[in-house]
Amino acid sequence: MAFVSTLVKGTVFGDQRVLHYKVENTTTVSGVIFTGLAKVSSFQWSPISMTTTTKPIIQANASTASAASNGNVYCNVLISGDDFFLTVYGN
Repeated sequence: MAFVSTLVKGTVFGDQRVLHYKVENTTTVSGVIFTGLAKVSSFQWSPISMTTTTKPIIQANASTASAASNGNVYCNVLISGDDFFLTVYGN
């Protein structure tokens, strides 16, 4: 597996489910995190170790750069060694 997202913790905050992932990338430039949510309301990311000098492109409710897919988070412009935390809010 080149792009691995591990659910660290899941909880509820008000009327939103909150899912906290650790994303590890070893070889690929993009990947999709399947959250199981019906829709992602918002997200925030925090770098752990970033090899690339550019910010990754992270899109809520997408499965590719141009395809909508509710509940998924699409990550692009990643290279080997780009690891980060991703917190997703939704329902």
